[in-house]
Amino acid sequence: MRGAVAVLLLCCTPAAALAPRPLDLRFDHVQIFADAVAPVETYAAVETRASQACATLQEEDERVFDSTNRDVVAQLLWALQWRVVAHCATSVVVAASQDDDASTFVITGPGGQGPAWACHERWAEAREANAGRASVGCLAFRCVGETTVDDVHASYLETHPALIKTKEEGMLEAYAYYDGDGPDFGTVLRFVEGDELPGLTWRDPDFSQSIKAKPDHWVSNVHNRQGFLKTLGDCLGYESQVEFASGVVAAGDAVIESTVAGPSDRSVFLPVNNALSDAGHVASFLDQLGNGVQHVATRVDDLLMVVRRANLIRRCCGEGLAFLAVPRSYYGDLASADVLAERARVDDAS
Repeated sequence: MRGAVAVLLLCCTPAAALAPRPLDLRFDHVQIFADAVAPVETYAAVETRASQACATLQEEDERVFDSTNRDVVAQLLWALQWRVVAHCATSVVVAASQDDDASTFVITGPGGQGPAWACHERWAEAREANAGRASVGCLAFRCVGETTVDDVHASYLETHPALIKTKEEGMLEAYAYYDGDGPDFGTVLRFVEGDELPGLTWRDPDFSQSIKAKPDHWVSNVHNRQGFLKTLGDCLGYESQVEFASGVVAAGDAVIESTVAGPSDRSVFLPVNNALSDAGHVASFLDQLGNGVQHVATRVDDLLMVVRRANLIRRCCGEGLAFLAVPRSYYGDLASADVLAERARVDDAS
């Protein structure tokens, strides 16, 4: 926590009622509803330019870089050398590798005529529920083992039928949160059986320079934390992971409650936050946007290398990502804060 001492009270949140039998799910992909998406030919050209430029990086005078209003697809292609693996008229699928557990982002723009998951109506619904802004509007899970989409559907029908959005062959969509007695239309949980969303054209890109990564956790900010935890427990069999249950966290005037939900095998982590004060980032998020996905975290083999390389790409090419300046207090409990800041090329570690 920045600028204040964090007070951590460990607690054990009572487990929600389990689904009829534990559902075996894995992270699959995240869908972002963006301001716009360029044609796939544009991104293919970006991949080529980025590969050529990043193969011969040298320290130069820093290029001008404005981190606002950038194309998120191009940012991933430059900074992480990820690749577009599939596309349709208004959506592209960007992945870190061809591995089954690779971090995968589906970025959707306006104007789509189908399939349903990429249509304009779905884009507009997410935008309207998110105060007209871009958002992570869908968290998708893949059914594995003996679990099927029909199993998930049956669980929702029995416990939370009001949240069901659509059901088709091999795919179920359910609204993530409640808004009063009905669903909040901003965020959808998607459950799939196969590896492919319908309606996509697939590519076979070169991942030789890509930063391999896989999902680590997906975080929600909600008005009713216990309500969302109950939904996850009733429908998916998820419960509080005791070792990670954050309880009440205070930083200055900002006070939140946070619990990490997931299955007992810890294959999925879903932190859930709510605000207990009017101050802080969770309170501001809920006030401006309502329930929603605060952030998604991706795990890499060498975080410091990834940050260092992305900083070099930005300085040399004027493309990619910019990182927040990390104050020393963020790493207040680490003896090697200065070393971490230096290796990560953080400009201001104070």
